[in-house]
Amino acid sequence: DDDDATDDDDATDDDDSATDDDDSGDDDDSGDDDDSGPPPNTPPSTTAPAVSPDPLYAADTATCSGAVGSDADGDPVSIGTSWLVDGVDPGVAGDTLTPDHFAVGDPVQCVATPWDGTDFGAPVPSAPVIVEACPPGSGQQEACPGTSCLTIRDDGYAVGDGDYWIDPMGTGAFEVFCDQTTDLGGWTRIVHDDYSVDPCPGAWVHSTQYGGLCARDAVDSSGFIRSAVFDVWDIEYTELRGHLAGHQYGSCDAFGDFPPNDIEDTYADTVDFTVGGPGSRTHLFSYVCGYGTTSSDDSNCPGEPGGASPQAWVGADYVCESGNQTGGSPSGAWHPQLLFPSHWFQVAVGGPTTEDVEGRLVATHASSNEELGVTELTLYVR
Repeated sequence: DDDDATDDDDATDDDDSATDDDDSGDDDDSGDDDDSGPPPNTPPSTTAPAVSPDPLYAADTATCSGAVGSDADGDPVSIGTSWLVDGVDPGVAGDTLTPDHFAVGDPVQCVATPWDGTDFGAPVPSAPVIVEACPPGSGQQEACPGTSCLTIRDDGYAVGDGDYWIDPMGTGAFEVFCDQTTDLGGWTRIVHDDYSVDPCPGAWVHSTQYGGLCARDAVDSSGFIRSAVFDVWDIEYTELRGHLAGHQYGSCDAFGDFPPNDIEDTYADTVDFTVGGPGSRTHLFSYVCGYGTTSSDDSNCPGEPGGASPQAWVGADYVCESGNQTGGSPSGAWHPQLLFPSHWFQVAVGGPTTEDVEGRLVATHASSNEELGVTELTLYVR
């Protein structure tokens, strides 16, 4: 019996030993946990960026935006930007690409590459944007003409006074000067002549007086009116604006000396501007020269002693000055006083029209008696 008890103890010892062995195995598992490192980093990702503006024009600076990074590990993500122009890296990093790096017709893309501080994610390109020459109707280049300086202004493309491209007739673009500041802008210049270097228009006759001017050179009544027509290129307009300067010869009569009350005839000593052909002319504005004496005379300018009033259809649309500065009767010679050096006019022409503007040199006598010679002329329509 004692032996049996001993055997039980041995069994107990064996069980304890087994338990100890099992515990030792647990210690081995604990050793495995100590040897493991942090989980591997997951590279970040990004949504696709976009190039703006779209459309992109040749003078624009391209901007890359819209890429949003994300990271499965919760790491902060920054986005690096590079560029492709026609598939080639121009070597520019950053969110903007200046127009000296691309040309008309080039596809431009930006590429967003995410970074989480450990790894770069896959780069993601934007959709390509094709470079265009300029906004249609902007007048910036021959490829995108406006219809007039007014349409360029109204479409929001005016960038100050200067040369713009227009194609009002649809037959081909050409450059004109636009005044985009006076009275809110929109003025298309149709004439800008200096008759010391430019030829006289129409039937106006060139003279070498004062370095060059245009006059009638009228020997008889057949030359009392000399006409020139100024092309408006089919631009629809409602206003005319302009300026001229000139010199007086002899004894101009302004609205005096009993002229006919007829726009088709010699109604004043003047350079006038009209629209409409013979028999249907509409008066727009008159530059008038007067006698210039201090004594009462109907040939003086209106408002001066005895000066005759303008015809009703002229109204207030005129300016009158005299080159005679003596106060007495004017001499039969060219007067050195420059007339109208700073007088600009601006008038409405009624309803919209595309009629060309006519400029006429008009006087009631031959050039040996009186003349108003034009040294320079500028005209705008709007």
